[in-house]
Amino acid sequence: MELSEAINILVSERKQRQGDQLLTMKSSLSVGDKVEWYSSRYGRVQTGTVVKVKTKMAIVEETSMMQNWDIPMGMLKRVM
Repeated sequence: MELSEAINILVSERKQRQGDQLLTMKSSLSVGDKVEWYSSRYGRVQTGTVVKVKTKMAIVEETSMMQNWDIPMGMLKRVM
């Protein structure tokens, strides 16, 4: 019983931290911001410009291919 309670505490803490991260990114991102993210498809960090900010994701126009991607906010990092 103690192990399942500990797991429940960890799960709820993780959800809380992910929610806080989402709110932080959503409040700091706006259309036109330069961002970067790691693309597992290409195995490298990609860069782009935010086209639209949605509830949990952002549409980003990739710099090198001029293609739009729907990317989760948690994957994005704002760059200057």
